Amino acid sequence: MMNNKKEWDTASLGVTYQMSLDAFLKDSYHASYSKSQAYEDALMKLKEMRQYRGWQKKKYIAHQALLICRECIEAYLAMGLYCDDMFETLKVYKEGMELATMSLGREYFQQPVSDFYELDDARVFFHMKFAYACALYEVGYMRRSQAQFQEILSLNPSDVFGVRYYLYAGFLYFEEYEKFKQLYERYPKQDTFTLYANFLYYYKKQLLSEAKVLLRPLLEYNRYLYEVMSYERMNTATIQKRLAPGSNEEAAYCYAILQKVTNALEYLPTFMVKEKNKEEASV
Repeated sequence: MMNNKKEWDTASLGVTYQMSLDAFLKDSYHASYSKSQAYEDALMKLKEMRQYRGWQKKKYIAHQALLICRECIEAYLAMGLYCDDMFETLKVYKEGMELATMSLGREYFQQPVSDFYELDDARVFFHMKFAYACALYEVGYMRRSQAQFQEILSLNPSDVFGVRYYLYAGFLYFEEYEKFKQLYERYPKQDTFTLYANFLYYYKKQLLSEAKVLLRPLLEYNRYLYEVMSYERMNTATIQKRLAPGSNEEAAYCYAILQKVTNALEYLPTFMVKEKNKEEASV
């Protein structure tokens, strides 16, 4: 059981990278929409998680919090995070997301608001929905996860959770290249993931000259990317809450999303070897 949990922690980067409960476990945190003392009592129970390191104990505390108040959305977030089975996580997150949506009400998102993440009472909804979308992605329900990520991005165009990266991966997987282009035009900022996604886009369309142009800037953005994609560094990186640009952890983040939809060795490492062989043959 412990080995399964370790594998799930490593694989579920969306949950471990951006779905930290830290913000909800601070002493100053109170649910802005809480209407009952039971809800506040459940939050106080959750804060006991800070005293323990073991995920089994944390899961037990989350379960206790739900017994105190079944409407405590943060408890669903914690419960799913520390499940030892990904399908159990998926079930818990689905229940939490549905509850978070009902708590806000149908008319909530009809307000004339450009970015709903800026509203404090919507924050836990976004965390819950993102966790559910990532769980869908992890178990391979790509179409369903894409729908969730699209909804998140439409409600939070500033993309606090980086859902566009998952959308890039999905568009490549389903070969929806026009949607890929439209999303890139909407978010043109360059980073390691975006460059690599564009490399894959050109490669999969057999636009090899365009793909080759991206090799130098791609490896300048992150010198660890090739080693991660060729499995030379796969056990040396850990997913963290904040990824430094150009870091080993950032390269692992790119791999963890894209390995669900591509064979890592099939693209960047293979392409670079072919290019190197061409250069050597021409000398």
